Amino acid sequence: GIGGGSSTFVVCVLCLWLCHSSLCSGVAVIKPVDAVDASVEARVEEHRRNIPGLYDDAMDIVALLHKSNINVVLNSRQNWLVEFYASWCGHCQSYVEKWKTLGRRLVGWKDTLFVGAINCGDELNAPLCKQFNATGFPTIKFFPRGSSQDTAIKIDPEAEIWEIERLIASKIKLNNDEEKALLPIGQDTIESVAEGLDIPVVGLFGADKGNVNIATPVVMHFNAMKESVKVLVGKGDDCHIILYKPSGVHDSFSCKLDNTEDIVGGITKRIRTLTGLREKETAVTSNVKLTKRLVYYTHPHPTDILLALNHMLNVEFVSHEHFTRDDIHKTELILNVVSTLDIGGPAKAKIASIAGYLRGRSELSARQFKLFLKRNVFVRQNVEWVHCRGMQPFYRGYPCGLWSLFHTVVARAAISGSDAGRDLLHAIAHYVEVFFSCRDCAMHFHAAFTRIAQETTFPDVVRQHAVLHLWMAHNIANARISQDKTDKSTDPSFPKHLFPSTAQCEECYTNGNEWSFVHAAWDFDHVLLFLRGFYLHFERPAISDVVVNPSDHLHAVVGGEGKGHVAGVEVHEQNHQVILKGRVDHEQWIKKNEQTHTTLLTVVSFLVVLVICSWIYMKYKTRQKWSTHKTK
Repeated sequence: GIGGGSSTFVVCVLCLWLCHSSLCSGVAVIKPVDAVDASVEARVEEHRRNIPGLYDDAMDIVALLHKSNINVVLNSRQNWLVEFYASWCGHCQSYVEKWKTLGRRLVGWKDTLFVGAINCGDELNAPLCKQFNATGFPTIKFFPRGSSQDTAIKIDPEAEIWEIERLIASKIKLNNDEEKALLPIGQDTIESVAEGLDIPVVGLFGADKGNVNIATPVVMHFNAMKESVKVLVGKGDDCHIILYKPSGVHDSFSCKLDNTEDIVGGITKRIRTLTGLREKETAVTSNVKLTKRLVYYTHPHPTDILLALNHMLNVEFVSHEHFTRDDIHKTELILNVVSTLDIGGPAKAKIASIAGYLRGRSELSARQFKLFLKRNVFVRQNVEWVHCRGMQPFYRGYPCGLWSLFHTVVARAAISGSDAGRDLLHAIAHYVEVFFSCRDCAMHFHAAFTRIAQETTFPDVVRQHAVLHLWMAHNIANARISQDKTDKSTDPSFPKHLFPSTAQCEECYTNGNEWSFVHAAWDFDHVLLFLRGFYLHFERPAISDVVVNPSDHLHAVVGGEGKGHVAGVEVHEQNHQVILKGRVDHEQWIKKNEQTHTTLLTVVSFLVVLVICSWIYMKYKTRQKWSTHKTK
């Protein structure tokens, strides 16, 4: 009897413990992870997430390519023109309108040519982009019919639209019927065809003369309008067009119009005007949810730092096949400093482990490094940007997080001395120059970095102090982007401004002129104090019920010691009113919720197990009574 009761008690205790462990293990708020399951591959796959692309609203003119359908490009019966881009890349965002315009221009080629795009900013697509040797964005490649990734033709993204079209026309592979349609025929034959049709007929004569292929793009352009107009290629000594109308009235004009180099564009425009044809309108739809900006943050957020580092290592760094000693050493320097930041013990341990793996190596392959990263995941799945979250998913994000990461590690390293800060600064410059995939951004960063180092117009304190050097380079970037009328990368809710603003640090300015790069405008001692206070502390706010005048450009007022610590919650600025209700510290909020869930589940599981144990005990007592009764 005693043995049976003890066994029952032990079973009940084990059930209670197992129930509590299994129920409570999944209640924690998603944050940097402390361990990786045995199923590493599954965890890594779960960690990757699809990111909305830049062409989700233009699927009728740009095919969206990804991991599941990329094979349609290779060895295809169609010709493919593909843009490899990163949704976070500022230059790619500014390139969107050009690619859409090209897609609209080539819509008539749809029986022969598809225009597509693949978002390499989505971690799931990163291996594909590497496979196609697309490591800098935007990258444009043309895949003639039946070609492989090795035989694709790389196109300069900065080429004019008509230049890209001309190149495609010279390289495109056509089927027999399409090639036959491009063979020149006599003018009598064309006139005979025109007499038998009740639609306009375009005779393109002498288009094969000279070095420019005009016939192919013009014929392809009107392929989608076969029921409204017919284009025939005719023989001739000079390039000219004759438009045969059903009414019998004919128009003729030279191929060279308006002294423009876009000959095909001029011809097609004139034909549409004379025939009354209109280009097909393309629908624009968007299901992207907008995120409203609440308030300018006062310190970097550790989640943004970790997400930036994760993308930096798992996407950009491993996009190269092999790493040199310099690549490895400089990346290790960055990781060493990150592992000292207040980002949570488990994440710090993982990052320190990665830094240790790189230490002392003279060479390393991407394959080796990727396998090690899979065993040292330091960010969980579905984690979102916090302070670096933009109005739309493709705004801010990685570039914002990377700037925060760079500023933070340089500020932290500079505490150990100017040499350590300079070493980190050069490690960052090396990373941007070699690995940062927005090549236009990397070029501008390198130009600003070099300019500050070499030009004597910059004060010695800026040129020699790593924190100020990086800060000035960032401000040069902000000033350039804010004054670029063609820029499409700036989040409307996050307009570019010099940092810090007068609202954030009035003492940082000597004449109050925020947009002046006259060096007398800055008080560099106060700027340095502000930057140290700003980047050497992490803020984790949870803000709710924020009321903001959306037309205002809002800045948090900085006060207190260190010129970077915000005193309290209120924000006071002329013509700006902010009411912050129910703001609580983020860490306390997380703890409180975790404790509440844990307590609730513990109580429920305890009650369930108690009922089960009571039932088992009653059954046991009943059986014991029955055994005693039988013995008697």
